[in-house]
Amino acid sequence: MPKSGATSTEGKKEKKRKLLEAETARQLLQAANAAQPVAVNALAAASLQQQVDRQPAKGPVFKAAWTPATIGRASLGPDEDQRRVGRAQRFESSLASASTQQSETLVEARRREETAEGTSSKLEKQYLRLTSAPDRSAVRPPAVLERALQNLKDKWLLGVSYVYACDQLKAMRQDLVVQGVRDMLAVETYETHARIAIEVSDWAEFNQCQAVLKQLYQEQDPEEGLTVAVSAREFAAYRLLYSASVSSRAYQSELRDQARLRLLDHPFTQHAQQVCQAVFMGAYGTFTALYVDAPRMAPYLMDALSSRVRQSGLKTLIDSYMPTVPMKYIMVQLGLETEADVRQLFESAGAVIADGALDVKASRASMART
Repeated sequence: MPKSGATSTEGKKEKKRKLLEAETARQLLQAANAAQPVAVNALAAASLQQQVDRQPAKGPVFKAAWTPATIGRASLGPDEDQRRVGRAQRFESSLASASTQQSETLVEARRREETAEGTSSKLEKQYLRLTSAPDRSAVRPPAVLERALQNLKDKWLLGVSYVYACDQLKAMRQDLVVQGVRDMLAVETYETHARIAIEVSDWAEFNQCQAVLKQLYQEQDPEEGLTVAVSAREFAAYRLLYSASVSSRAYQSELRDQARLRLLDHPFTQHAQQVCQAVFMGAYGTFTALYVDAPRMAPYLMDALSSRVRQSGLKTLIDSYMPTVPMKYIMVQLGLETEADVRQLFESAGAVIADGALDVKASRASMART
């Protein structure tokens, strides 16, 4: 009996030891699961189970190297630690600078200094609408904007797309606005955008720019005198031509406004007035002659009016001549360069061509039906 009791006591101790080993293994696996990916934990669990199975009946179950901090790494291979150290060193400097750099908006900067400017040095920047106060590090100061504007002008002459140019110019305008810059740099930026918009017939952007320029010209230093005076009258002429393409009422309103500002005494605005009068009167011959002598970028705006004038001129020719009108005469009178342009005009109006000339009788009948 005593022998049987001793055996029972040893069995209980052995059972308790195995339970303790299983609980220790479970706790270590839980610690590893909290810090390592699922795939790594699975490998670690399998490795731990093999270690438990290989242990003798007595003695420690785990080696000293098996700790919660080393379970995951042990299953990833011997080179993983070295790769992780390399990655950490590679990004150490950038992470350190990002953590120590403090973001500051222009509003916050101006609480300390009245004339705070942006600190960005990028010549090219994508335009994004602002949803909060701009970060100072993302705004370019006037000195950088001046170089960016010249860089864009050079690229435009080399044939860069309008989509890119418009995006860059809108970003420049935004940087000027948030810094409150309204000097000659702002004037030049808005003028550049307006001229490029005229060239590609983007009237929405042109209208935005000319509205701001109208205010900027009045705010400039009198020392800029002649430069501002000429530019102001150049864009005043463009506004007259643009308003005429909208409606006669818009033109009359713009004309009164410019008379109040005394902008109608320059050859640019005088030429624009003559063009607008020719448009409203249907004087296609006068319009064509004025097109030849149009200053600067006025021909681009006159192109927006030309279709209206030529349609009116074609009807006048049909009402005035019989039985035919030579194609070459029509080309000269309406300012068309090729016979293909004449044919396109006739087709859009419903006119009829016969033997290389305008058939007046057939054209009257065709146009009456349409």
